[in-house]
Amino acid sequence: MDISTYLDKWLKQELPNNGIVIISDANQKFSKFYSKEHSNEEYRPYLSVTYSSSSNSDLEVPVLLTNLSNYPNPFCTDTNISFTCSKVTEVLLKVFNIRGQLVCHLPLGRLATGKHTVSWQAVNARGIQLPKGIYYYQVSSPHESHTARMIIK
Repeated sequence: MDISTYLDKWLKQELPNNGIVIISDANQKFSKFYSKEHSNEEYRPYLSVTYSSSSNSDLEVPVLLTNLSNYPNPFCTDTNISFTCSKVTEVLLKVFNIRGQLVCHLPLGRLATGKHTVSWQAVNARGIQLPKGIYYYQVSSPHESHTARMIIK
């Protein structure tokens, strides 16, 4: 089946919606859907589609980290980042600037079930105070990550 026909049937729900995986070459950019009618054959991206008719209901995706927040926000020199672990898990805290550059990396280790609060003093990896601005903090475990925004004023 042609990929255009496949996607059209999948979008019209004529095929089961059990998932679709599109694999591309690292140099290909998919700003538009694949078109077999494109005039330049070298431009056409080549897609590999893996289709499964089996259900994913037997797969359990654990939600380990919830209730992500920080207070105060905005803040001047320090903030408390809180989250809840539903199971014992390894946790990592990363802070990124507005450009997406990593400015701080704090391995928190293996944390127990329950609520946790980490105090962060708005410093980078070398201990230097960060300038005012918008930052993003990410709390992650081996299975998931959650990101939120904070403001240093």
